[in-house]
Amino acid sequence: MAINEDRFYLKYFRGLSFKESSDCFSFSPCKIYSHSNFHDRPILRPYYKFHLQKPGTRTVCVRLMRDKMYNGSLPLDEIKQYWNLIVSECFSQGFALGVFFDLPEIV
Repeated sequence: MAINEDRFYLKYFRGLSFKESSDCFSFSPCKIYSHSNFHDRPILRPYYKFHLQKPGTRTVCVRLMRDKMYNGSLPLDEIKQYWNLIVSECFSQGFALGVFFDLPEIV
C-alpha cells in the first residue's frame, strides 16, 4: 500500500504482478476476441458464495469477509482461498488470466 502525502485521506493499493508472484497475482479475466463477445466479464454467482453484496443494494466498497479479519486485514491464507475461488470461477466460464498487456502510446 502506498499513501499519497498530498492526499492523506486516499490510499492506493498495488497488486503483485505475475513476475513478482506466480502464486497469487493481479490479473484481468479475458477471452480471445470475437465479434460476438466485445467485452465479456465473468459473472460471480451466487453473490454470497463470493462474499459480495446482493445486487442492487446501492453501496460500493464494503469490506469483504469482515468476520475473518485480524488487525484490519484478512490473513494470507484467507486471501489465497478467495483468490483461488475467483480464479476457478473465471476458468469455469472460459476465461484466461490476462497479465501482460500492450499499452497504448501516451501522447
